[in-house]
Amino acid sequence: MMVYLVPNTPLAHWVYLVVVGIILAGAYVAFMKKNYHLHEEYLKSLEK
Repeated sequence: MMVYLVPNTPLAHWVYLVVVGIILAGAYVAFMKKNYHLHEEYLKSLEK
């Protein structure tokens, strides 16, 4: 849906791409900060 709201110019498409990338990267970092401890606990359980 958002694609239809962005003007049909190369600059607007690049800005849209960068903004979406930043949002996805931010969501990934937030998810990892919240759940990375589970990964560390799993790796420690494998060493035992």
